[in-house]
Amino acid sequence: MPDGPTVGLQVRACHFARSDTHKMLHVEQHQVALAAALQNIGRHIYRVLLVDDTGRGGAVRRMLTDCHADQFGFDVRCASADELPGCFADGPVDVVVAILDNLVAGDAAAGELIDGAASRPVVIIAPDLGDGAALAAIAHGAQDVLAEGSLDEGLLAKAIRHAVHRNGELVIQQRQAQEYRSNLRAVVNLSAEAILVVDKDGVIRFANAAAAALFGRDLQQLLGMPYDYPTEPGQAGEISVYRPDGSAGEAIVRTAMVTWHGAEALLVTLMDVTTMRKKDRRLREAINMEAIGRLTAGVAHDFNNKLTIITGFARLALAQLDGESSLQDSLQEIARASGQSAKLVNQLLSFGKKQLRPKSVDLVSLLESIKPSLSSLIGPNVAIAYAVDGDLGSVRVDAAQMEEAITNLATNARDAMHASGEMNITLANVELSAAYAAQNLDATAGPHVMLRVSDTGTGMDARTIEQIFQPFFTTKPSDQGTGIGLATVYAFTVQSGGHIVVESQPSVGASFSIYLPRMADPGEQAASAAHAPDFGEKGEGVILLVEDEQPVRDLLRRVLTACGYTVLAAANGPEALVKSDARQGKIDLLITDVVMPGMNGRILANNFSRSRPEAKVLYISGYTGGVVDRDEIAAEGATLLSKPFSPDDLLAAVKQQLAQVSV
Repeated sequence: MPDGPTVGLQVRACHFARSDTHKMLHVEQHQVALAAALQNIGRHIYRVLLVDDTGRGGAVRRMLTDCHADQFGFDVRCASADELPGCFADGPVDVVVAILDNLVAGDAAAGELIDGAASRPVVIIAPDLGDGAALAAIAHGAQDVLAEGSLDEGLLAKAIRHAVHRNGELVIQQRQAQEYRSNLRAVVNLSAEAILVVDKDGVIRFANAAAAALFGRDLQQLLGMPYDYPTEPGQAGEISVYRPDGSAGEAIVRTAMVTWHGAEALLVTLMDVTTMRKKDRRLREAINMEAIGRLTAGVAHDFNNKLTIITGFARLALAQLDGESSLQDSLQEIARASGQSAKLVNQLLSFGKKQLRPKSVDLVSLLESIKPSLSSLIGPNVAIAYAVDGDLGSVRVDAAQMEEAITNLATNARDAMHASGEMNITLANVELSAAYAAQNLDATAGPHVMLRVSDTGTGMDARTIEQIFQPFFTTKPSDQGTGIGLATVYAFTVQSGGHIVVESQPSVGASFSIYLPRMADPGEQAASAAHAPDFGEKGEGVILLVEDEQPVRDLLRRVLTACGYTVLAAANGPEALVKSDARQGKIDLLITDVVMPGMNGRILANNFSRSRPEAKVLYISGYTGGVVDRDEIAAEGATLLSKPFSPDDLLAAVKQQLAQVSV
């Protein structure tokens, strides 16, 4: 019995002894690994993949593992050439060292090995280097080629370290080059200038996004297309670019010779100046119209005086004739021609500033009021279709000129359709964006009311559209058009703060769209027109009449006297003030021309009103020249009657002013 436990104790003792031995062995291995790790602190370890199918790799591996340099060391893994592609998944590799049996120029095995290294540096070791073999391998991508016979530990370590460092520099250079190319590509694509590369055959081989936009095509469509513009190196000029949709662009082009994929090519840069040229043309048009306005203003006063004389005396003669007189038709024709001439002068005057009488206008009501006259004007062979928004906003415009603009556009559409066709008149609320306003000189962003008149007529080409609003430009025969109808529409639109757009192509009709700012609150309502009195209706009151043009002065005095008014006539301001001071009794009304030599009508009225504040003032003028403002004089109780006017117009204005005189 005592022996059993003794044996058991001995077995357990042996077991414990063996366990302690294993533990000590593990501790020793751990200490060795720790010592190695501590030894490598501060040393750079190069991770080497040794590729060897020759069986001679052991010596190379020992050279690397036995390296005891203070600043670096090597961690070596081995593989065959077939195993090379899968080795990189097992851990990072800094350099591939390949041992070959021999190396000759064009060696396929060496090339495959270099390619298989996937951009990692490769050092080749071979016993025999054929003629040019080393250079061929380096040209293919190897970092170094070493002769096995002269190989030693120092040479191999130096070759590996230099290969890694050179490859790192190369990677950095390649990365920088790639970044440079990416940045350059971004700059080219984001450039506002169109950029093309054209080969020696005149074919476009490269284009950026701006070029695609300028030529109106997708980028891929542009590549491979012929370039049909200036191709002489160093040339510069301006060209017109015609797009597939029929529109045209304008660009300043410059050319230079470059090398493209190893061959000479033409670099073409094009600055898109389409919007700039449109603005230039609009500016020239505005200057032309301003010049016409100034020219017209220079003669309008005198010309309207003459028309007032012609109209007035024709009406006086008609009033004195027997109803069956043979002269009646002739006098009516004179009056009609005078009225047409007055309308022509007013159209010309609209090119100038301050000619509008703006007020809140409901375009739906205005259009309804002129529908009968439009139908009569257009004729039975043209169908007119109307489309109107149900909740159309109001606009602030001169109602008479708005009506005239619609009539001019309708007439233009009718003439474009010749015998027959269809005309569409549209009224709609629209919103113009800030981007749209930035691209169009006359446009402003915000809510607008659009008036569009479109037709199915002959249409226009781009060159005609560019000139369509120029004064006196017309495509009609000389006996059928004055060339100022559309120019008047343009001037009215711009002066009203609006914007006009023309869309047309030959044989497909035309569309004219006027965009007028929409009023937030219509506010004021249009005043009803005063009823013209009968020419024979008698009045009473004392009127001081001041007009520097004697025939006009005589005419107005005859008209007023014939209707029962007492008239004091004067040729100028100082004379009128003398007559006013000399009169002991009252003067009910001052009628004065605005533009007169010496003292203008505004100054005269101010001086007159100081001594006779109860008297009313009626200004008459063919062109005010900015001397009076309608709103300003209206606030003072005065009014303005524009020449030429008929005797009926004069008497109506006089009666209206005298009705305000306090009794």
